[in-house]
Amino acid sequence: MNSEQLPAITLASLSLGESGILQYTANHNLQMALLNLGIKQGAKLTIANIAPLGDPIAVAVNGTKIAIRKADAKDIIVNPIDKE
Repeated sequence: MNSEQLPAITLASLSLGESGILQYTANHNLQMALLNLGIKQGAKLTIANIAPLGDPIAVAVNGTKIAIRKADAKDIIVNPIDKE
């Protein structure tokens, strides 16, 4: 694994099967919704599925999957995990 940290990107930028570590959420209401689901900074988010028309996306986190609209995924900032 590369020791350099990849630049932060939005969750919407990840492709199927890619993962990232949650850094922050640009939308306060979305941040509160994620916290209510037990998803906080440092959580690993993996794109588990993408709807046929591209919206919403299914994100695997904390042993479960949640659906997130692409518009909301653009407000979620992650550090991508470098594939080995």
